[in-house]
This record gives sequence, structure tokens and C-alpha cells, in this order.
Amino acid sequence: MKRNLVILFTIIFYINAYSQIKELNEFRKLQTEFINYDNSEGEKSELHKQNLKLELEKSFRKFVLLKDFLSIVDTKDFDELKKTANNNLMNYSYSFFELRRNYNEKTAKNNINYYIGFSGLCDYASPNIVTIFMQPHSIDDVNYMIYYYKMNNKGTYFIKRLIDNEIVYKGEALTPNAPILKFDRIDNSYYLIVEDVGDYGQRAVVLKVENKKWESINAFRGESLDMETLNYEVKKVIDNRKYLWIASNLKITKHLKDRPFELSWIYYDCKTKNISYKRYNIKWLESQKINTKWDGDFFLINDYFIGEDYN
Repeated sequence: MKRNLVILFTIIFYINAYSQIKELNEFRKLQTEFINYDNSEGEKSELHKQNLKLELEKSFRKFVLLKDFLSIVDTKDFDELKKTANNNLMNYSYSFFELRRNYNEKTAKNNINYYIGFSGLCDYASPNIVTIFMQPHSIDDVNYMIYYYKMNNKGTYFIKRLIDNEIVYKGEALTPNAPILKFDRIDNSYYLIVEDVGDYGQRAVVLKVENKKWESINAFRGESLDMETLNYEVKKVIDNRKYLWIASNLKITKHLKDRPFELSWIYYDCKTKNISYKRYNIKWLESQKINTKWDGDFFLINDYFIGEDYN
């Protein structure tokens, strides 16, 4: 009986491992087809383009909903992906890496990103190749995995709750990097996400959970930057806006690369329910902490452009 169980578990393992490779390869094929069509010359059908994109998302959802990745600590879940990535004879041209989010942190909990890069598949005009990121998060002993695929440095991320293999939230990302910097619970009904938006800084969004449905809400009040036009010179007061932006740009990122401007990024204290960032003086020697406490269903806090105090 014991021998039969071992055989059964072995068969299930290899079926699951094969599914990982199969769905990943199918996703690569559809993504290649979409990018080639979108980059092709001549007249293109917007309907066909949207259909290709829909098929691409369906394919990625299949990969996301595989039940293989049940653990966020035991990396054996990824052994087959690692092995195939390192085996050129298998003819699956992708790379697989395990990356620390913060190399100063010794713990692996909430500090690991998994990266899959499709070798030879260029991400439009970007020098980067097409990538998938997987980010495990554990909140109050509930395990989640965040999956992200991008095209032209933007795309879609999915948050999956591992215990029941359910996608609880789907969000837009605007980064060539792993999309989620922080994922915390505010209380029983609200969660906070801090997103990487690449060269343009960070943004925070609040998710409300009601009847098991997760959705982003307008949970920020105060002065807002115009992020659509990237005009940081003028702020206006908008009640109930969706995001808190800590904005940057290419010039600031390049000019201040050796300065402590990263300390202006968004922080959240679960115990006090305070969200904050640091506002530096012109010489970047002193800072003022800007913070506010969760008020039940919103934060009262202004957007901030890192360069607005820099002269």
C-alpha cells in the first residue's frame, strides 16, 4: 500500500512538472505571435489584436492556476522549471532565477522573487527580454503568489491565494521589474499594495474585500499629481483618488542615483496603520516625515514628486 502511494505521488509530481513546462511554452508561443503581429508593418485589425491579447491572458491564467505551487518556502515546487531552464537539450529557451527583494534582509519570507526570462524574445523597443515574475507573500499565515507578465514594460499581475488556488485580484502594472513592493493587511476588510512603476516611482492602492470579492477603491484624499501627462508642477485636490503617487522621472533617477532618494519611498506600519514617506530638503541632508493614519476607509495624504524640493 505504501509503495503504491509513493508511485502515485511520483506520477502526480511529474504530471504537474510537465504541466508547468507545457503551459509556459504555450504562453511563450502566444506572446511571440502577439508581439510579432503588433510590430508588423501595414494595416492591422484592432479586433484581431484584442483577440490575440485575450488568448494570451487566458494562457497566462492557465499557468497561474496550476496547483503545483502550493508552498512559498519549499522551492522544490520550481525544480522542474529550474532543470529545464538549465538544460539546453530540452529546447525550451528560457531562464529561471531566484532573486532577493532586499539583500540586506537575511530572511527569505516575503523577500524572494522568481524570474522567468524568455531568451531571444525581445520586449518591443526595450533592451529587456520578455519576462514573467512570481512573488510569494505571506500575510497572517495566509499564503499568496503574485504573477506578472509584461509587454513593453507594462502588463497585468494576478494575486492568487494558494490555499484554494483562487485569483483574488487582477491589477495593472507599469514596470519592467517585479510589480509589487509591499503587500500588507490594514484590517479584516482592507489590504494595501505598493506597486513599482519603474522610472516613474511608486504608487499605493487599497483593496477592499467584501463577500470574498477583492477590488481597488478610491482610498486616498489630498493633493494629486497629474500622472497621465506626467506634469508634476501642478497639484490639485482630488477627494477619493485611487492612488498615492511618490513620483520620479528619468532625469531625477539618473541625477540622484547616488543620493538617498529611495528613502522617500512609501512605507506602511501595520501596527500603527500609518502610511508615510520622507520629504527631503534641497541639500538632501534633512528630511521631514509625511505620514497619516488609516481613517477607516481612507488615507489623507498628498502625492509627492521626489524632485520638487531639489534645485
